[in-house]
Amino acid sequence: MIHKLELSNFQSHEHSVIKFSPGVNAIVGSSDSGKTAIFRAIRWLGWNRPSGDAFRSHWGGDTIVDLELDNGQVQRVRGDKENSYVLDSHDEYKALGKEVPEEVIRFLNLNEINLQQQLDRPFLLDSSSGEVAQHFNKVAHLDKIDRALQRTDKKIRAFSQDIKYSDQQIEKLNIELLPFTDLDELEEETVHLEQLENDRVALIGKISQLTILSKRYMEIESAFKRLLPLLDAEKIVLGILSLINNKNTIASGIQRLTGCIKRIMGLSTEISELARKSAPEKLVDAIIELISDREQIILRKTICKKSIIDLKKMDEFIVIQKKELVKLEKSFAKAMPDICPLCGRG
Repeated sequence: MIHKLELSNFQSHEHSVIKFSPGVNAIVGSSDSGKTAIFRAIRWLGWNRPSGDAFRSHWGGDTIVDLELDNGQVQRVRGDKENSYVLDSHDEYKALGKEVPEEVIRFLNLNEINLQQQLDRPFLLDSSSGEVAQHFNKVAHLDKIDRALQRTDKKIRAFSQDIKYSDQQIEKLNIELLPFTDLDELEEETVHLEQLENDRVALIGKISQLTILSKRYMEIESAFKRLLPLLDAEKIVLGILSLINNKNTIASGIQRLTGCIKRIMGLSTEISELARKSAPEKLVDAIIELISDREQIILRKTICKKSIIDLKKMDEFIVIQKKELVKLEKSFAKAMPDICPLCGRG
C-alpha cells in the first residue's frame, strides 16, 4: 500500500507531499492544478514513462519522486548528470535506457490496474465476460498454467513420436545386428590383443632405455680408465705441497737465525766495551758466556747450512715435480671430456 508521495521539481510541483489513506484514494482538484502530474510521476517512477525530460520543471534543480510503501521507500532522481533509483535510502541503481531495474519492479509490485485516471473506463464493469475471466486468470496465473499445459502436451506428442521412431530404428538395427552375433567374442580377443600390444610397446621402451643406460655406462667406464693415471698424480701433488710447507718453515728458521746472528754481533760489540770497562773477573765470566753462546751459534749455523742444502735440493725437486705436474695436467685435459662423467657438470 502507498502511504506517501513526495514530488520535487516535477512539472508544476515544485515541492508537494501527498499522503494516502488505506483503501481507495481519489485525487480531485481544478483544471491544471497538477492532478495528472501526480499519476505521471508514479508512472515515471514505476514504468519509466514518459521518457525524456520534458516533465522537469523549468526553474531547474533535480527532479525527485519519492514513494513510501508498506515495505519501504523508493526514490527516483533525475538531474543534469544523475539518473538513478534509490531503495530504502541506501541501495542505488542506475537508470539505463527505457527499462526499470528488476529490483525496483519487484519492490513496487505495481500494475496498470492500480492507477485509474479521470477518463479511464470503470475497472472490469464494462468489460466482457471473456475479458474479465482473462484478467482473473492472469491474476491467478492460470494463463501461465494453460500455456505450460499446452507446451507439456506438445512436448509429450513430440516425445511419443520420437519414441515410436526410436523403437522402429531399434527393431531395424536388431535385424541388422543378427549377422554379427560373434562380435562379443571378437571384442574380447581384440581387447586382449590391444593389451598385448601395449605390453610390447612398453617393453620396447624399457629395452631402449636399458640400451641408452648401457652405452652411457661403457662411456663412463672408458673415461674412468683414462683418468686412472691421474690418480697417481694426487700423491705427487700432496708431496709437493708438503715440501712447500717445509720450505716455508726452513725460510722462517733462517730468518730467525739471521736475527740471532745480528744480536750476537751486537753482543760482541757490547762485550768489547765491557772488556775495557769491567774488572778481569767479570771479563772472564763474560768471555766464558760468550764462548758458550758461540758454540750454540755454531751448532745452529751448522743446522742452518744443512737446512739450506736440503732447501736447495727441495727446490730442484719442486722444479722437477712442476714439470711432471704440467705433463699430467696436459694428459688430464686431453683425457677429460667437456662434461664430467662423475658429476655431469661442465
